[in-house]
Amino acid sequence: MPGQHIQRVRNVSFFCLTRRLPNDIALAQGMVDASETSSSTDDPCAAIRKYMTAGSFYFSRGPYDITQRVQTHGTTPGLFHAQFLWNASMMEPIETFVSRLEAHRKEALECDHFFLYVIQGYVGVQTIPSVIPCRLAVVSRLSSSRAGTRFNARGIDDEGNAANFVETETVLVADDVVFAFTQVRGSVPVFWEQQGLQALNTRIQITRTGAASLPGFLSHMDQLFDEYRRVFVLDLLGTRDVETTLAQAYVQHLRAIYDTRPVKYHNFDFHGVSKAMGGIEGVKTELDRLNNVQTQRQYNRYALLYHGKVLERQTGVFRINCFDCLDRTNVVEGMLSHAALRDFFRELKYNNRSVPTLEKISAETSMPNAIWQAHRELWANNGDALSVISTGTGSLNSNFMRTGTRKGLTGLLSDAAKSASRMYVNNFQDQSKQEAIDTLLGARSGQRRIELYDPRYSRVSEALERRWAEYASVHSMNVFVGTYNVCTRAPQGLDMRSWLCPSTYHQAPADIVAIVLEELVPLNAQQLLQSAKEELESWKLAVTRTLESTGVQYELLRHELLFGTALLVLVKSDVLPHVKNVEGTTKKTGFRGMSGNKGGVAVRLDLFDTSVCFVGSHLPSGASNYEDRNADYAAIERNLVFMRGRTIESHDHIIWAGDLNYRIGNLSPEDVRDFASRKVLAPLLEGDQLTHARKLGDAFPNYDEAPIQFPPTYKYDIGSDIYDTSEKLRPPAWTDRILFKCKLPSLYVRTHGYDCAPIRVSDHRPVYVHLELGICTLDSAHRDEIYESLVNDMKEQSEKHGDEITRTLLPPPSTDTQQWWNKATDTPLSSTLGDDKVRGNPFLLAQTGTAAPTTTPVCSKKEEVDVAASGTSPTANTPLSPPKSRRSPPPIPARSAATVAAAPPIPPRPNPPPPP
Repeated sequence: MPGQHIQRVRNVSFFCLTRRLPNDIALAQGMVDASETSSSTDDPCAAIRKYMTAGSFYFSRGPYDITQRVQTHGTTPGLFHAQFLWNASMMEPIETFVSRLEAHRKEALECDHFFLYVIQGYVGVQTIPSVIPCRLAVVSRLSSSRAGTRFNARGIDDEGNAANFVETETVLVADDVVFAFTQVRGSVPVFWEQQGLQALNTRIQITRTGAASLPGFLSHMDQLFDEYRRVFVLDLLGTRDVETTLAQAYVQHLRAIYDTRPVKYHNFDFHGVSKAMGGIEGVKTELDRLNNVQTQRQYNRYALLYHGKVLERQTGVFRINCFDCLDRTNVVEGMLSHAALRDFFRELKYNNRSVPTLEKISAETSMPNAIWQAHRELWANNGDALSVISTGTGSLNSNFMRTGTRKGLTGLLSDAAKSASRMYVNNFQDQSKQEAIDTLLGARSGQRRIELYDPRYSRVSEALERRWAEYASVHSMNVFVGTYNVCTRAPQGLDMRSWLCPSTYHQAPADIVAIVLEELVPLNAQQLLQSAKEELESWKLAVTRTLESTGVQYELLRHELLFGTALLVLVKSDVLPHVKNVEGTTKKTGFRGMSGNKGGVAVRLDLFDTSVCFVGSHLPSGASNYEDRNADYAAIERNLVFMRGRTIESHDHIIWAGDLNYRIGNLSPEDVRDFASRKVLAPLLEGDQLTHARKLGDAFPNYDEAPIQFPPTYKYDIGSDIYDTSEKLRPPAWTDRILFKCKLPSLYVRTHGYDCAPIRVSDHRPVYVHLELGICTLDSAHRDEIYESLVNDMKEQSEKHGDEITRTLLPPPSTDTQQWWNKATDTPLSSTLGDDKVRGNPFLLAQTGTAAPTTTPVCSKKEEVDVAASGTSPTANTPLSPPKSRRSPPPIPARSAATVAAAPPIPPRPNPPPPP
């Protein structure tokens, strides 16, 4: 906007409210340069500082809102676009504190624009030689939702946030006239992932399909419709296997909304067209020939402002994507931006709207030619900047963007060097960078927000906790868990109803089904480099058909595969809308972690407001390998990590099943065979290795298991009920087990029907258990009402008694020998400096020894804090307002529990009026 200034972040300082960090203080005082700071061991903020000072963060002082595009700026004073705000997590406690201040104190802070709001992306401005003051700018805003490096952030999440989503504006400011053209880019908005540790292999995994994927896709598209009205999807994916798979999934989702939403789709094979037309130059020619693209440009138009007044609005947007939404996408966006500017200058010749500045522009014929060179340079820089953020290197097509000509030898060599550098960065640097991103955004598992202590509102939070039962409830959900070592057998022709549909199933159909399969393929050296994908597809189909034979409809939510071990999670269709934040991961433990013949697979999810983690594992075999099994359990439990650093232990409910391979000790093999054959279980259970390991804490501490009332499940002669009669005469054992852990005293797990099934195609018997889990649901709307009522009561008391209440609530000030937040000891303050064990905020009441009520469940939810890891109630510090696309400055709200209500049928959405 005219007269506004955007500045780049060059340096940052961090002030810790809980510990003294001398290096940060020295930096803030100018005694230490950011480039000379010590390692992350001494400076915990080093990684974030490095990320924020890389040149991709921008801010603007004064009333100008850098998070909003030109067309919407000023339409809603005091609001910012939270999607593009990157320091919201750090600003939230400050803004919350300020919002509670008296009006005159609040104005004293706001009048000097004390707080800065930061975006990430690119801002480039060039002055155009002209008799009219003229500048051309390209502004790209990267979304802070689902943020991350290239391989760590793909697809969408349950809230509809797309990875690598960028809103880009081309802005031409000519004296008092502003032209703006907006486009967006983002990852293909379906649930898909890609592993980064690979060179030329670009395999992807579509993690959710069909009804399980549609709600997230609808959320994403509806966000676009609400913000931009019409959407034209320009898909640049080509004919490579992985790109074809993605494009097909995209089209399938679009078909579900095509008749009820203002959306159009066109697949434009960028690489195919470039090859057929003799280079990237031909892409522009072909793009100009596409009638549907040109027609859409005429519908969308552009924004035009005069003295801040909107003369014309852009009524639609192009949503462009390729595989990474970087190189190809930037080229096409630059071409569409060029076309929009070209249309603007052409139309001025016959319609200048009687605006003096537009009349001058139309009369100055040399201006467009001066703009095109600046336009090419800005878009090349834009592509480089966005590529560096995601991959660590510049764009592969930046040379073409700058010159407008085909690549020469120098360009090809430059692209090859960038590709090699990308592979290195992806494999060796992205993980630490991702951790810095998550920490900056307050998204890491277990990360706790700093709260500025306010004694009055602290009492309100305490009162809210005590009234937990008024806005939270615990109800039961049925979960069926099964495990089967299939011994490489295929499911064709196999009747699995005795395993997957036992008598307990018919009494209470499961809301969630988790199935663990082991030895889908032989565990030998020849198979180590192969995958069991085909075998898994057969079992997926067989399991789904068996479950649906009962008349209950299930959707495959997620599957994970590690060599021959697989985990399938299916959800009943009417429960699906209440399942969010689904993730999967694996951990190899074979050959010291290098092979997947042994290891673990896991899937985690949020069911209503409670987190659940399913783990499947295949541990080392052999009667004498007790210690190896314990070690593999520990390796899986410690190193199996989901996104944002979330571990197995971060969840409210944990269910662990598989071929754990624990044997029966303290008895001779002959006695074991004798007791097992006669089904005398008591002496066998006394010698069960897993039971002893749990009691001693060697493995699975604090896990529970339903009483075992079935004979050992291993090892049988295939096709019979006789235990092993081969040469090795392996003694029977309960190798196939299902364990569970409930982390919260207010929740529960009840077991029904822990048994094995008489399926004889393997040397194992399949095992199953029917679990009844206590699941917490929060009524956020009612909680907000209670909170507001408590705040109003507090304010009334404050008005009556003045500052006397505040003074009585405040503890004595701290000294060098005691701290008011550390009542347990009188440790001198200096002794805590630099102590890594001093964590969290001393200003939080929950850390002073005042524990949450024992009846209050800590229910995980997609919030700013992972409350399961913090051990404090989610009610004390959880924002209370429902989220909106645009909202006033923090507190930034958590997702309301009401948003996870059962999804209604997709309603028709009215089409917007025709363009003017």
